[in-house]
Amino acid sequence: MIEQQLSTAFSLMHSMGISMKDSQMRALNYIKINDGKLTATDIKKELNHRSYTTVRQICAVLCKGYLYKSQNGKEYFRKGYEFVKQEVSPNDKRHKNLVMTKKGKDFISSLERIMERDNG
Repeated sequence: MIEQQLSTAFSLMHSMGISMKDSQMRALNYIKINDGKLTATDIKKELNHRSYTTVRQICAVLCKGYLYKSQNGKEYFRKGYEFVKQEVSPNDKRHKNLVMTKKGKDFISSLERIMERDNG
């Protein structure tokens, strides 16, 4: 049963051009559960990442994307999934909360429908 669910979910992700790592998927789920109340620091603590840089990269992939340098020193922009956006925290202007976008909510919703359909 779970194999069929995972197969269907991965097929959906592949059809959308999405190739997510486990850490990105876990972070996205955690953001969904706590929509608008988290910062990257919260994700670092909850998901037990040692490196804040790794968490920032995960957030960048889930957001708009990020700049990176190739081995020859050229800069490139890697487009993100745009499932999450960062908004200035109303409680502390120095922090940015992670908020699910419509695209992110639709993606999670489609995965949840697959799981429900295959369970029923």
